[in-house]
This record gives sequence, C-alpha cells and structure tokens, in this order.
Amino acid sequence: MRIEFVDIKDLTKDQMDFFYKIYSDSYLMDRSEFDSKTQSLDQYALYRSKEGRIIGYTGIRKRKILIDHTYYNTIYFGQAFILKEFRRSGINMRMGAYLCLKTKIFDPFTKIIFWMDALSYKPYLIYTSGFKHFYPSPDIEPSDEYIKIRDELGKVYYPESYDPKSGIVQKVYKILKNDELQISKKDLQNKYIQYYLKCNPEYYKGNGIIILCSGTLFNVLYFICQKGMIIVKRKIISILAFFAQKRKDENHQKNT
Repeated sequence: MRIEFVDIKDLTKDQMDFFYKIYSDSYLMDRSEFDSKTQSLDQYALYRSKEGRIIGYTGIRKRKILIDHTYYNTIYFGQAFILKEFRRSGINMRMGAYLCLKTKIFDPFTKIIFWMDALSYKPYLIYTSGFKHFYPSPDIEPSDEYIKIRDELGKVYYPESYDPKSGIVQKVYKILKNDELQISKKDLQNKYIQYYLKCNPEYYKGNGIIILCSGTLFNVLYFICQKGMIIVKRKIISILAFFAQKRKDENHQKNT
C-alpha cells in the first residue's frame, strides 16, 4: 500500500463524489456539509492498494500556534475513512509518522502536536496502540502544556461547542452511524476504551473529545519500533505455520 498527498484545491469532482460515497457508508452527513468541511482542510492523504485502488483517506489541516512564548506546529487529522478490510493495516499511522518526520526536517525547532476530535473510541485507539505520549491517557496525568494546547484548539475551531472543563466538543447531531458506535463486552475489557468512555460518556449523542499526541522524535521512533515488532512477530508466525504445515504434509505422505 502507498500514501499520496493531494491539496484540497486539486481534488476533482469525480474524486469528491467517490470520497463522499464511501464516507457516507459510516457517517450521517449530507453532501453540502461534507464539501464545506473538506474546504476547511489543507490536504487529503490518499491510501492506495497495491493495485492503485483508493482504499481510504484522511483530511489534514496544519496551523502554527503560540502558547506561553512557545510555538507549536499543530496537525489535525479528520474527515477520515478507511475500508473495513484495511483498517488493521496501520497505514494511517504510517502516514502520521511520515508527516511528523517531514515537518520536523523543515521546522526542526518547533514542537509538533497531532490532534483529532474523536467521535468514538476507534480513532483514540490509533494513538494508544502506537504511541507512548498522548492525551488524555489513563497512565499519565495531563500537563498544563497539553491542557493549554487543547483549549486553544477548542476555542479556535469549536468556539460555540467546546467545553474547556472536559475537552469535549458537543455536536448538534450525531454524525457517526450506529454501527460505528457499537461497543461489545470484549471491547469494554480494554482499559483505553474504558477511559475513553469515562472522558466522553455521551459519545452516543455525537459528542467528540479532543485527543492530542506529541510529535516528538521519541514518540515517532517508539511507534516505528512497536510496528516493527508486530511485523517481525507476524513473519515468525507465518514461517512457523509454513514449516508446521510442511511437516504435517510429509507425515501424511509417509503414512499413505
């Protein structure tokens, strides 16, 4: 799979039609609002299969903010969708890591913050499964720095619906379809899903919560190591399964 970055102004009508079609499979948003939100973005990261087929995308918006005499490059991820059969590929996380490294190369002395308005626990798990430092977290107390960044983003992008006490963005109506909001008993055993529900108890009404992730080199390298270990484990399991099957076939031939 490969990643392609396209400026919003360069998107064609056919592409927008296709993006809305697959987006509407999971979201309750009419076309005019979809187009309006798209125009507030800077880019789309397009995800393509080996055959070149678009299997998903993520909207990206960048903004440099100043808090307490410190600049931050904030990178928003939203209006995202990946076909279900590719959601475990981690391609969106690879895109985030790449974007972080690229931003750091061109602006090495400015801190980077990734963020999203998570309407369900699923986007939250993107950060919890790959990165060490993110907020809110059940493992780390939030710093004043994170809270100030969160509140600044909330006031800028959601001035009428952001609650600074909780970090919740209240929605006028539910955007996600019910299928995307379902939580199983097995899901509830996950401590991060439990914590998401604690932080955003009325998610089922459509409310989102601002999630932040530190774009430090340590965090990105931690992600790369985590994903590298997963790939190695899968390779080992695949090799062991191959030899186990080969041995089984040989024994079967001897017996016959």
